[in-house]
Amino acid sequence: MKGTVLYRKGSHITDISIQSKGRICIMSGGVGGEFVLYIPTASEPALFNALCSTSERVRNRLLGKKGSKQEIFDRMVAKFSSKERDPEDAIRAFLAKHKIPYTSEYWPNR
Repeated sequence: MKGTVLYRKGSHITDISIQSKGRICIMSGGVGGEFVLYIPTASEPALFNALCSTSERVRNRLLGKKGSKQEIFDRMVAKFSSKERDPEDAIRAFLAKHKIPYTSEYWPNR
């Protein structure tokens, strides 16, 4: 799936995509390298719930709705798109607050 840019300033870009392995991937960086954050498929139900309002969570629980990968992607884009601030720290804080497991790596440019 093609990525969506959440933030861009000069050569620094933060984007979100769904990898072929099914993981949600957030990449943030520029000329010096990129930080890559992966949200595994097993974390998606918790992420979906965290992205929903309280009333939506209650309704989803009653209906047994878990949220599709596309719904999660769209909600992440809506919540974290910004023209003014890089959302990388806000995304990490959000995941930590809601105890959503993720992994991260740093890829230096050589």
